[in-house]
Amino acid sequence: MITQGLILMLIGMSVVFSFLAIMVLLMQGSAIVCKRFDTVDAPTTNDDLAEIAVAIAAIKNKHV
Repeated sequence: MITQGLILMLIGMSVVFSFLAIMVLLMQGSAIVCKRFDTVDAPTTNDDLAEIAVAIAAIKNKHV
């Protein structure tokens, strides 16, 4: 009876460990894919930042 319990415990722990290992590998793979397709550039000039600030202020004033 105890032997069967230990076998069941080892099988359950192996299944959970395998699932978590596969999940980690898939998460790392998706991170690589997302980095490859990430083409968004941050604004670098003051003009771009000023335009963004004006747009944010307009939205805030509109919803007040």
